[in-house]
Amino acid sequence: MVPRYTALPIIAIILKILSYVVLVVTLLSSAYLLVVGSLPQAPQVISTTPGLLGSSFLHTHLIPAFTSLLGGSLLTLFIMAFAHGIHVLLDIEENTRRTADLATGETSQPTPTRTER
Repeated sequence: MVPRYTALPIIAIILKILSYVVLVVTLLSSAYLLVVGSLPQAPQVISTTPGLLGSSFLHTHLIPAFTSLLGGSLLTLFIMAFAHGIHVLLDIEENTRRTADLATGETSQPTPTRTER
């Protein structure tokens, strides 16, 4: 039997690679924001507020770095979950075809597994 959905495993691999690229870019941008900061004029505006919440380091370094890290990590997680979801659907399709082959008694050409393809 000819394997179906030949493009989906390739798409899943591309999505996995994309998720790792997003993770690396997220880590680099968070490190950049932590070291350099986000806005050069923000310390003058924010430093007029007293206390920790008025700290220029908090507003120009920590908060942007944390939000960048959080957003990029969530995006990486969703892309990776989608890629694994494609693999799960392919496995379900493969098992369904094997079960149908066994139920009909068709043993001449068994459906190849994804590792045999």
